[in-house]
Amino acid sequence: MVVSIVFATTFNTTPIPTTKITVYFKESFINRHHSSNTKEYRLEHGVRKIRGIMTSKTRGYDIFNNLKDKDGQLKQELYKEDVKGLLSVCECSILGETNDISEQLLRTFLNNMEEQSKASITIDNTLRYPYHKNLSILMVQNVLDEFDHVSFKFLHKSNNVKEWLNEVQELARVDFGNARMTYRYEVQQISIWKNKHNFDKELSFARIDPFKWWMWSYGILQGPNMSEDRIELAKAISFIYMIDDIFDGNGTSYDELLLFTEAINGWEYTDSINQLPNCMKVCFKALLETTNDFSSKILTKHGWNPEQCLRKLWTEQCNAYLIESKWRVSKYSPSPKEYLNNGIVSSGTHVVLAHAYFLMGQGINNKSLQHLNSLPPIISSTATILRLWNDAGIHTDKTPEGNDGSYVDWYMKEHNLSLSDSDRVRRHVNRVISGAWKCLNKEYMSPTSPFSKEFKVACLNLARMVPIMYSQDESHHLRLFFGGTLDFVDR
Repeated sequence: MVVSIVFATTFNTTPIPTTKITVYFKESFINRHHSSNTKEYRLEHGVRKIRGIMTSKTRGYDIFNNLKDKDGQLKQELYKEDVKGLLSVCECSILGETNDISEQLLRTFLNNMEEQSKASITIDNTLRYPYHKNLSILMVQNVLDEFDHVSFKFLHKSNNVKEWLNEVQELARVDFGNARMTYRYEVQQISIWKNKHNFDKELSFARIDPFKWWMWSYGILQGPNMSEDRIELAKAISFIYMIDDIFDGNGTSYDELLLFTEAINGWEYTDSINQLPNCMKVCFKALLETTNDFSSKILTKHGWNPEQCLRKLWTEQCNAYLIESKWRVSKYSPSPKEYLNNGIVSSGTHVVLAHAYFLMGQGINNKSLQHLNSLPPIISSTATILRLWNDAGIHTDKTPEGNDGSYVDWYMKEHNLSLSDSDRVRRHVNRVISGAWKCLNKEYMSPTSPFSKEFKVACLNLARMVPIMYSQDESHHLRLFFGGTLDFVDR
């Protein structure tokens, strides 16, 4: 899969052409970070450095300010005819404050361009799939299925592109074909585990979909050496779906949900569990067995027992579900802030990333473990992105009944808005998501973070997966790309 990843990375990153905009970047960066004798300093290296610099007040400057006029807008003489330079700014300013401006300008360019021209296709791809917010391994699908050299030809001047590009493309196709055999095995193992617990029968109302569970783990934990880890993570993810559906769509009473939550809090299969509906008993028993098995494997592999941490997080998860159920039963209307604070927990992000943390085994120590337990910003920002995409998106991944109020509902109610104000609501949600991304980027690049680089990448990858999983078109295309559920498992 290495070739495929490199290939996707190479051809989905907007190159850095020498333009008016990049000259400003070059002068600004060299003046700040290099001595005057570095005249031959490569611009590409400079932009890579820029991507690694937080453009915040804490660092004392924003390198992108050199592109702005006195009103805080991009200087008109820089972008008026400089589409390639603007594409570069949009890609590398994803961590800075000029990203919104460059995106708006690119959309203006796009609206005034001939459809299906090389420039319009390139701009559309950049806006839809900015490199920092997408997974290279998932971009492979564009390379293998749809890549027709249009964007590459627009951005590069080369006479022999097609010849060597076809060779690399074919090599990537073979490499990915080999990796797909591993993926098939992983989904099959998850399906076998699912059948062992008889989830299809006992939780027939729930979203029992091994492929969907696996897709999340595939995006979060990458690499050929993490196959078994992806299987274990997918099992944890399955319980997020199943427990969520128990609380939302099974017609169970609030009293039964309360008893189920108390059972999770007690973390012991007692006689009182027998009072619960069969679906709850099966789910609870499987959760205990799976978590105990997971903890034993981590203890053997990494020397840490995560059971207490995972018990705490599963308890918090179910308590958050119960709060939402209580709101629904009592017809209570939470404020958007109150809803989102609870929704960050009920999203399941904390539980999933905690499992990933232990599976990777990188940098496990008392300090990072204590930080993990406290819902750190790198997790809460990722959870915010997931929750708001889930609530605001038009997608098919709904709970069976879909009775829960969403952030959008409570925001509209608090501000006395109607459906005619949908554009205003969408802009607000996008701003909150953008703010969460900025927080995630800050934590990702923080030199004082107690977490390993590998774990921070996993958090970033989960956020990158969200638009894929909550977009009907994207998730359907991805399912077809991998061969579909029925091609992976014998159900």
